[in-house]
Amino acid sequence: CSSDLFKQPHHADYMIYKPVREYDSPEQQYRLIGDMHTADWWWRMQEALPEGSFLMPVFLGSDETFQTNYSGDKNIWPLHVSVGNIPTKFRNTLVHAAWRLLALLPIRPKRAAKTKAEIDAEKTSAL
Repeated sequence: CSSDLFKQPHHADYMIYKPVREYDSPEQQYRLIGDMHTADWWWRMQEALPEGSFLMPVFLGSDETFQTNYSGDKNIWPLHVSVGNIPTKFRNTLVHAAWRLLALLPIRPKRAAKTKAEIDAEKTSAL
């Protein structure tokens, strides 16, 4: 899934492969830290990699999604993946399609509250 994001030609113009240090002025008095590739963490990780390699931070995201009214009010948790090599301003906009569906996690149906006696009976029946 993540390799697909690197193959997309429309991501090529803004894909990040190495860290940068940004400053507020040419005098470099104040360092600006915004996206991941401008922070010290990326620099430390990049230095640990072999020459010619690049870092690929992976993001996972999920949120409960209502599926249907017609089969018992089912919900799912879609699990999406993206990479930190795509700057936030592009990754978090729908038109750039920077997230890929990784999995659909089903949600068990809600059960009615049980009494203590029912819970105890379930525990003993499992033995």
